[in-house]
Amino acid sequence: MTYETIRVERAEAGLATLSLARAEVCNAVSPRMIEELRDAVGALARDRELRALILRGEGSAFCSGGDQNIYAERTGSGEAFRMSREMQSTLDALWSAPLFAIAALDGDAVGGGLEVALAADYRIACPGTRLGAIQVKVGLMPAWGGRTRLVRTIGRSRALELMLTGRLVPAQEAADYGLVDEIADDAFARSLELARSIAAHPAECTRAIEELVSLEESSSHAVDLEREARRFGELWEGPARRAFVERWRSG
Repeated sequence: MTYETIRVERAEAGLATLSLARAEVCNAVSPRMIEELRDAVGALARDRELRALILRGEGSAFCSGGDQNIYAERTGSGEAFRMSREMQSTLDALWSAPLFAIAALDGDAVGGGLEVALAADYRIACPGTRLGAIQVKVGLMPAWGGRTRLVRTIGRSRALELMLTGRLVPAQEAADYGLVDEIADDAFARSLELARSIAAHPAECTRAIEELVSLEESSSHAVDLEREARRFGELWEGPARRAFVERWRSG
């Protein structure tokens, strides 16, 4: 596949970089990006020489979630359900890939962008980065698998507080919660350093560790994801989202 919305680079042995490349819209996720991410993640997971993957966003943001310029004009709950399931499947493939995936957060990761970051194994943020589960502010809820991953990462009470308020969390506070694993002045440079240290080891060893940890953590995940997508589809046609779309259209 020829990619239009992402870039994949394998400049060094044992590691790859996957960049979200829609900087003009803060790397917002489009249907085309979902398709390309699914293809790229599948190809990377099958490369038995890879040990580490860096996920980053081009421009000033990591990812701003779903592209409202596209999705605000779409109304059907069935379409919303399918979109949710497609992105869940894509991020589950990233989550379970036998690679150490590092999200280099050189800019904000909000809404679906936070869900993308949560599908990585490790998150490194610049000091000015903000993270937030802001879906409630547009009449929706996290539906790309980030809800369950947020609970697993920072605990039920803190995850609920973030999802129900939709507030933006500064990098240091996110690190205090365990939502971010490291803070670095240059998140990508630090991610590259970490990826190189992992890529230096035998692929059969690193991939075996990743495979077993992923199997243990995802054994009861599938049913909950479908339930999440169905509820998301219901909210898609609900009054809160319709009110948001009207505000969006009026500018």
